[in-house]
Amino acid sequence: MFDLSFLFIILIFLVLFLASISIILSFAFMLVFININFNFFYYNRKVKLSDITYIKNSLKFIVKMARLMSSSKYELKITTRDNTKYCGDLFNSTLCKCLYLNNNYEPSVTEYLKKTLKEGDIFIDVGANEGMFGILAGKLVGHTGKVYCIEPLPRNIPNLKKNIRINDLNNVIIFDVAAGDENKEVSFFDIKINNMLGGANNIIITILSKIPGMVQLITVKQRRLDTLINEPLDKIKIIKIDTEGYEEYVLKGLDTWLTEKCSIDFIIEMTPSKSKYIIDLLLNKHKYTGYMHWMDSVAFTANDNWERLDINCNTQKNVLFTKNRWEKGILI
Repeated sequence: MFDLSFLFIILIFLVLFLASISIILSFAFMLVFININFNFFYYNRKVKLSDITYIKNSLKFIVKMARLMSSSKYELKITTRDNTKYCGDLFNSTLCKCLYLNNNYEPSVTEYLKKTLKEGDIFIDVGANEGMFGILAGKLVGHTGKVYCIEPLPRNIPNLKKNIRINDLNNVIIFDVAAGDENKEVSFFDIKINNMLGGANNIIITILSKIPGMVQLITVKQRRLDTLINEPLDKIKIIKIDTEGYEEYVLKGLDTWLTEKCSIDFIIEMTPSKSKYIIDLLLNKHKYTGYMHWMDSVAFTANDNWERLDINCNTQKNVLFTKNRWEKGILI
């Protein structure tokens, strides 16, 4: 006679196993969803809830998010107002998702590149991701200029190359390495699927690393920028650095460039109060002036005005270090 109690025990274990898997996956995707939406409401925190524009933009964002989450369309193709094209798959392209949801991506940085980069200039994008700034810069500096995209994550390289190709650019050079203070190999965690979480030092990736199968350990080459790139320093106009907490080491790897005559602009993603080395190096030692702006990649705003740097600021910002003259957040 068949033992029903044994079958019942097997059934209980199966239900518990499936429930555990569901809880783990739900928790992981909930973290991703919270990470996306927190940015939207956080960066719009100064807007009153009664503001009609804010309500309209919030509703647009929610509708677009729902449409994106339920879409069966695998490939996203975005063309910006300045006719720059980007493409990527629905699950893994951080850039295309942001552009689809918000119609812009860090307008303060985008507009600064447009105002500053000229034909023949050199732009270095450290932490280039899928090429948002590198590709825009490639169009701005023209055939006589150059763009260097430094990107260590293997999952970003195919989209980066594809975006360069569809924009018909031959002046963008990719280095699939990490930038740092030593020439060596480095390892860090990277999420395997549906990444909207940034890079190696993200706290959520640290949490997800505790869940089997959610992340993988990546080993890549690390290079000092001053040994990797050999260009006239007076041609290097802007260096953008977004390396998830390793910005200090990137600067240490180009310290031979920081002479008295250096006039390179730096745009660095950082928390001013926690970035004493960067503040001391650029503001105090090399006499730069600092400005800051929200990292508004997931915000419905076109505001591109920079405010004077507050070195006691405890919030992560895009910080511009420049020797150009500014007044009321506007380049003069």
